[in-house]
Amino acid sequence: MRVFQAEIFDQTLDSTPLYVDSAYNSLLGSMEELSIFAVADVLSGTAPTLTVQIEESPNQIHWINKQVSPEINAAALSLTSTTTAQGRDLGSLPSSGFIRLRVQLGGTTPRARVRLWVTVRVEQIN
Repeated sequence: MRVFQAEIFDQTLDSTPLYVDSAYNSLLGSMEELSIFAVADVLSGTAPTLTVQIEESPNQIHWINKQVSPEINAAALSLTSTTTAQGRDLGSLPSSGFIRLRVQLGGTTPRARVRLWVTVRVEQIN
C-alpha cells in the first residue's frame, strides 16, 4: 500500500553531497519499499553523473549506507537535455528507524539542478 509520494528534493548542487530535508527521515524509515525518481538538468561540467544513496540510522547520529551500491549509481547526465533516473529499495533488507538520501554529482566541476520524487510503500496489515 502506498503511504507517501512527493517531491522531497529540489536543489542546485555541485560535487558536494547534499541530503534530503531531515524532516523526512522518520517517514522514509517507515518504508518497506522505496522508489526514487530523479530528474536532473545540467548547468555546467564535464561528464557529470548523479548518485543517490540510501543511508540508514538507528538514532539520526550514526549513518551507514543501506546497500553496498547506491540505488542510483553514477547515472550519466546529458549536457543538452533533461535526464531521468530511477532507483529502488525493494525491502529485501529491513531498515533502521531512520532513512535519508545522499545526493551527489560526479564528473569534472559538475553543477546541476536535481529534483527527487519518492514513493514509500508499506505492507498492508489485514
